[in-house]
Amino acid sequence: MQFVDADSIPKTGNALLDAHHRALAGAINTLYEVWKNWEDGAAVEHNLDGLLRDVEVHFTAEEIITRGANYQDWRKHETLHDALRDRMRTVAETAVEPAASPEPKDMAATLDRNIAQCRSPSAYA
Repeated sequence: MQFVDADSIPKTGNALLDAHHRALAGAINTLYEVWKNWEDGAAVEHNLDGLLRDVEVHFTAEEIITRGANYQDWRKHETLHDALRDRMRTVAETAVEPAASPEPKDMAATLDRNIAQCRSPSAYA
């Protein structure tokens, strides 16, 4: 099942950020499938660690680009990044124990909502 449709993510007008969004959608879909078809915690942990690294790289790039482009709401957007980082850390702490693990759809939906927030295409150009 494809949880996040990369084609439905609005374009930002910045090729790097748009490529990141597509890659993150793929990583979310992979993590969701691994989580849904649980075999052991190692596969979930591996995919989650990769997603956390990719998200951090993306957030860093996006924060630099938005500030450099004088995006008016960059502070508000960085606050959203901080909240998502906290949520992902919380999920990561329990992700390898299926009984304690949050519903995979919950994390995937949280990430999907954050990736798909609409922006003016000129905001990042």
